[in-house]
Amino acid sequence: MLDEMGDEMDVLTMPGTLGESKESDESSNGSLVNQKIGFEGTIRGLSGDETVVGRLRELGFVSGHRVVVKGRSPFGDPIVVEVNGTTVALRRGEAQCIQL
Repeated sequence: MLDEMGDEMDVLTMPGTLGESKESDESSNGSLVNQKIGFEGTIRGLSGDETVVGRLRELGFVSGHRVVVKGRSPFGDPIVVEVNGTTVALRRGEAQCIQL
């Protein structure tokens, strides 16, 4: 992406993408897809297409593990999260499968 002067900009440093207030919402219901940057929660389960669910499990997204939302693009796709010390970029459809 280019700024007004034609210089290349990092999408993850655009206003509204990083630097938002950190929130910890352990009681949150729903999926990972709509959580804000800084959200920390516990995975309660996975749902959706078995191929996607299997891949998420291989990446470490399993019940009981903590997940932190680290960043997201301006339009919300992809979503950057950390699970088990590993940073992963997920598409919205993949994040929708992760229940908190």
